[in-house]
Amino acid sequence: MMRLFPTRTGSASIAPPGSVRQILLWFSQLPWRTSALAVCLGLPLLADAGGQTPAGPGDRIEVRPATEPETIPHRDHFHDLFTAHLGGLHMADFSVNFTDRGSSFDAKLVLESRGLLETFRELRAMAQGSGRFTDALSPMKSIHPEGYLRVYRETGKAGIKEVRYSLGHPPEGYNNGKEDPRVPPELRWGALDPFATFALARRILRTAKSGERVILPVFDGKLRYDFQADVGDSTTIQVNDAPIKTIPVTLEPLPISGFSKRHARSWEGKTITLHFSADGMLTPIKLILNSALGGFIITRVGPCDSPQITCPIPLSKYLSANNHLDN
Repeated sequence: MMRLFPTRTGSASIAPPGSVRQILLWFSQLPWRTSALAVCLGLPLLADAGGQTPAGPGDRIEVRPATEPETIPHRDHFHDLFTAHLGGLHMADFSVNFTDRGSSFDAKLVLESRGLLETFRELRAMAQGSGRFTDALSPMKSIHPEGYLRVYRETGKAGIKEVRYSLGHPPEGYNNGKEDPRVPPELRWGALDPFATFALARRILRTAKSGERVILPVFDGKLRYDFQADVGDSTTIQVNDAPIKTIPVTLEPLPISGFSKRHARSWEGKTITLHFSADGMLTPIKLILNSALGGFIITRVGPCDSPQITCPIPLSKYLSANNHLDN
């Protein structure tokens, strides 16, 4: 069930362990790795449902009507480079190629590790997803995901994770071609993969007012969680020494199913701030999560077609070097 309430603020501190090996493990569990930019871009997160109920086929969705189709740009598109830093250390670069055509969307993320993460893990990853939009009155009812795929390769292992959709059934998670049973079917009804969540959130944000709250149900093929998203007042932030007007959205992950107790505890009370451009395109500009090691920050660098910018190469270039799939 999706709900809108007044905005509230929350804590944004985190305390990862201190050794290099533990820091890298902590970094690898950050929510942006599974949720597509993490959102993406956003976002594995937490554990016990604590009484939360996911959206089901018959639930009433309490949210303002969807934006009329003619107000959505015919080709709402960006293909940009983002960089991730932890405590000032460069940890990863990734590109996001996203298109919303009004009646459909598709997205792809390609990532390469940098710095310490490159030295110890040599992480390469790709995620892609697509779906359709209909003219339903509620944004939650209007989106119809068609599939989500995440492929990764790092030192010593590689893997493929999927979210598959079929009419009349909840979404299903697959790990290297085998169904992942950790989240029961009744908790997967109405949940969306990370890219579908991102596409839906941008649609909702087009008409949302400051102070409104939206609950976004997510299933990434392994974990089931909600994002409690609070829309803030437009603001101006500095990015690469240039002022950019943005719409900040505060994300609080709420665990539903599939998490270990330790993983759940590590994310209790944590929040992420994601800034979207306020120019009507709603391009992700900056993601901020504070930690004991310093800020974990994802920042937009610029478009991949710029001659001054080099985006990560497709993951297929690396897959032939390591055919092992983790279990």
